[in-house]
Amino acid sequence: MSSSGNGTVTGTFVGTALCLVPTLTSGEVLRTVLLAATGAAVSFIVSWILGRLFRNRGTKE
Repeated sequence: MSSSGNGTVTGTFVGTALCLVPTLTSGEVLRTVLLAATGAAVSFIVSWILGRLFRNRGTKE
């Protein structure tokens, strides 16, 4: 007899997703997308600035 661990996990995930989908509004989805995009942009900019700062320090020595 084979293990059905994957089936249980998949069933739980799909069941949870199907319960959440009807409660989502377009405003919540849009807000989530905007927050994710803002977070990604801020993370990229901070990483880029820190990379340039530390790269410049290494070349001055």
